[in-house]
Amino acid sequence: MAEASVSPAAWCRRILATLCERAVDGEEAAYLQLLLTCLIDLDPPPAEFDALLERYRRDHRPGIAEAATVVQQAWRRATTPAAESDAPSLAEQLRLAGALLDQAGARAAVVQVQPDRLRIDVYGGERYSLGPLELRHELAGRTVLRGRVTVDAPLALARHEGRLRLIGFALMEVPPQGYEVFVTPRAVVVEGASGYFAVFTPDTLARLAELALAQRQLAAP
Repeated sequence: MAEASVSPAAWCRRILATLCERAVDGEEAAYLQLLLTCLIDLDPPPAEFDALLERYRRDHRPGIAEAATVVQQAWRRATTPAAESDAPSLAEQLRLAGALLDQAGARAAVVQVQPDRLRIDVYGGERYSLGPLELRHELAGRTVLRGRVTVDAPLALARHEGRLRLIGFALMEVPPQGYEVFVTPRAVVVEGASGYFAVFTPDTLARLAELALAQRQLAAP
């Protein structure tokens, strides 16, 4: 069964929630917040959203016009059918899972990475189940924040997003398979469908962070 289309207002609401959760400051972030709030209030249907963004892109206020351009590019990325080669990487999927765990204030969770779905079960809290379309929307929405959210190594390791992203990079060296990731306050345990098993302790993650920073992976937004 085909997935239901993601509404523009709900999509913008998630971007705004991430922006607020990360407490991003500055003029660019302020204009982006203003635009997202307006778009949520207008609640346009998906078929009219691109045209609405085009009108905002021509706004006489440069800050609004720039924000609309970024949002429009992300929306088009989200709604353009993706080729198999454009499927999100394991690092991108785990980074998204970590970001959702951070927003939920999770201490422990189980993340399942399957060929057609990303499942997240926060112990005592939220549950997420993202199919290909929803995953593409979530990832595209977060590109709106690129350049507006910077992450240094210590901060990255203090968040699920940074830790799971590092693990995703490490797992990209392993033959492709489904994964079940157990996130706990002390360590992250990863079990693969083809027999992979590893425990990522804080020391392990610190070493991965040093390597990733040297390769400029961690610093990328």
